Amino acid sequence: MVINILFNPKSDNDLDYFIRRRAVEFGIPVITNIELARTLVEALININ
Repeated sequence: MVINILFNPKSDNDLDYFIRRRAVEFGIPVITNIELARTLVEALININ
């Protein structure tokens, strides 16, 4: 899983694009939303 948060989408650089693109090409889930990333981390912490 790749978490690649864009804090300023207008300044998206080549490395961020490359990371996301390669993850998608290899079927790796990509999270680009800070809210979703926080929720995922909280859920993982609370797994019994």
